[in-house]
Amino acid sequence: DPSPERDKRELELQAPLAVVWTALSGWGASQTAAAYERAFQLTQSMQSPPELFQIMYGLSTTRWLRDEFLEGLTIAKELATYSDTAGDPAGYVVAHRTYGGALCWVPDYEKSKHHLENSLGAYDKLKSHNFIEETGSDPKAVSLVVLGAVYAYSGYPDQAITLIKQAEAYAIELNFPFVQAYVHWIAGWVCRDLYDLKQTKKHASSLLQISTEKNFSPMKQSAAVISGWIDYCQQKSNDSEQVESSWQQLTNLGSVAYWELKHAVDYIDTMMRSEQLAKARQGIESTLALAEAQGSKWNVPDMLRRKALICDSEPKRNIKETEILLNQSLDLARTHKDKLSELRTAISLAHFLEKNSERQKAYDLLFPIVDWFTEGFKTHHIQEANRLLKHLQ
Repeated sequence: DPSPERDKRELELQAPLAVVWTALSGWGASQTAAAYERAFQLTQSMQSPPELFQIMYGLSTTRWLRDEFLEGLTIAKELATYSDTAGDPAGYVVAHRTYGGALCWVPDYEKSKHHLENSLGAYDKLKSHNFIEETGSDPKAVSLVVLGAVYAYSGYPDQAITLIKQAEAYAIELNFPFVQAYVHWIAGWVCRDLYDLKQTKKHASSLLQISTEKNFSPMKQSAAVISGWIDYCQQKSNDSEQVESSWQQLTNLGSVAYWELKHAVDYIDTMMRSEQLAKARQGIESTLALAEAQGSKWNVPDMLRRKALICDSEPKRNIKETEILLNQSLDLARTHKDKLSELRTAISLAHFLEKNSERQKAYDLLFPIVDWFTEGFKTHHIQEANRLLKHLQ
């Protein structure tokens, strides 16, 4: 029968069970989410149980990794604020890692960087704390790789790759499968957005191997999507159905909005490359609606850019709509302070302007954006932009 004593005993079992599920299946797994939700439910009739911080951390992460991004973000912010004065150094590390990680996908790259660097600084002051045993993950490895994403989108690709390499090396040192998988997962789509196919393939292959062996879902479905996209890009496969099938398996899992937003571009880009424009457009509209519903809008500039490219490639070109969409994408990238998206959209807009006999306008648009960069001169997009500038001159 329900009683305070019975709930207390269940919580003492449920809290560590949630950590075990995190280690075994990852944050995105339904079992992990269910364990944290049940543990949180049990705490509602108790006065500040000792497990509360760990439960709120897990609840925040599982919610924003699934279909409740803003709820998870709110909890993460409250945890970070609480940890500032709680006198718990380990809790501070976890809380600021969690909040910094969530902020990356709002996006608010400046705040994300601030909290992630705070977490890393506090982590290094703790000599031998076992975060994996307490939380099922490691905040240093995760902070480093998410910080890599922050630097990539903020316009510092060389520093981003350095951080990703540090995260990968530390994850290998820890020798904990879920942490290794998580690092490869984030590193894979950061390298994808930088259009470094060699590094993307490396991370995707490692992720697919680990997540398949350990049955990390939805990581293994995500790995299959991005691996199929790489094969299609490298013309190792002319079968777009492989990507479409993997994408369907991911979305069929349910409650995977966070993962859909990360990998929609793999599916959409494959449909665009294979000239299945109706499917690509439908994918873009679904992604835009999902981003709006979730409040996680980091990839909206790229979706608007791709929508414009489709609009411009259709038999009856809508020049006005194409230009409006490209300018919306550019404006939003600037609002987000997303230099990578700003550069990619500027390249697309410059091509569009040149095609419509506005070469000088295209040059004047693109030059200052490329000139802002102080590194990454060997990366795909900067090299593409410089070739275009030379052509426009």
